[in-house]
Amino acid sequence: FVYATKPRHNCFKKNSSYCQRVGDHIKKLLKPGDVVAMAYASWKFSPALIRPGGFRGSLEQMHQYMEFIHLWSNTTKKHGASVLILGDPTVMKDRGLFCIPSSFNPHAGARCARSRKWGTNYGRKFRANLRELVSRVVSNAYFFDPRDLFCDHSMCSAMIPGTSTLAIGDQEHLTIEGS
Repeated sequence: FVYATKPRHNCFKKNSSYCQRVGDHIKKLLKPGDVVAMAYASWKFSPALIRPGGFRGSLEQMHQYMEFIHLWSNTTKKHGASVLILGDPTVMKDRGLFCIPSSFNPHAGARCARSRKWGTNYGRKFRANLRELVSRVVSNAYFFDPRDLFCDHSMCSAMIPGTSTLAIGDQEHLTIEGS
């Protein structure tokens, strides 16, 4: 269950009735050994404009999100549970569905691909803050960063490296196979 990303409900920014109900329900059901998984698009924490999609975030929200993770870490710890923060892949230049190489267009992947350097640098501050939080502040939270899994030595692609399997269907969301 991904609590922080319900469309139009950034639960870490405001206390909507939806967020309150979901949070209360999770707290009621938590048992020792449970894992509460959270995910959020790192572009939402970067003021850089991503073209062509026009994505742009804000560094201000990042602090609120870190507090939100800390709150859930404390809550789950009381129940003997933990928090898993799921990172995201590099945002592609175009929708992955348009970037599947074929015999008609064997170089279609270039339409989406970003350099590994771009993929590493974009969202760097967000990922560094998450790593700092889970290594020094909270003891029951874990960060899984899949970004490098979709890159070879020089490029990040919408395809699973070395395969013909689509990993990123639009510009930022994993396909079932990519998951």
